[in-house]
Amino acid sequence: MPTRWPAYVVLKWTKSLTDKEEENMEVWKITQIKSSNAASKRQLASLASLGIRRMNHSVEKEITPVIRGMVEKVRHLVSVEEVK
Repeated sequence: MPTRWPAYVVLKWTKSLTDKEEENMEVWKITQIKSSNAASKRQLASLASLGIRRMNHSVEKEITPVIRGMVEKVRHLVSVEEVK
């Protein structure tokens, strides 16, 4: 059975953004434009982590270094548009 973290630990790890930080967050619309049939396992995992399920499926993500890295790995399969 998994152990549960005490509430004070969970609260310590969470960081709430201020209104100014939320305002400055960049959002990208990521759309799969090519088939993932010939993609490697690593690329398929990146698509799944981004939440893209099929062709022409779009998701909107706030840009972090992690998201940028995943998009870079599948840049030949997706198109990216800046929303905000």
